[in-house]
Amino acid sequence: MRSGEMIYVGICDDEQCILKLLKRKVVRCLEKEGEVYQLMLFYDGNQVIQQAEKLDVLFLNIGLEEMDGIEVGDVVYRKNPSCKIIMATALTNRMREAFHI
Repeated sequence: MRSGEMIYVGICDDEQCILKLLKRKVVRCLEKEGEVYQLMLFYDGNQVIQQAEKLDVLFLNIGLEEMDGIEVGDVVYRKNPSCKIIMATALTNRMREAFHI
């Protein structure tokens, strides 16, 4: 990504309090670095998949309701292999699964 280019950042979590927390932290970092960005918030994996081609970076929770984050990450990666996927989870027993994405 070149300096001054728009960065498209997605955050997906089905818990609103976590979504808001991540949003604040991501916005703070992007603004501190002077990045130009568009932030997209998602509450489920299907919403992410619909926008996958647009994303440069995705913060993705593993423990989603309908389709878990590992499955969503696989689809996003196939649709947009240049998207950087950051798994955000407290599920330590599933962390290793996320490394293949």
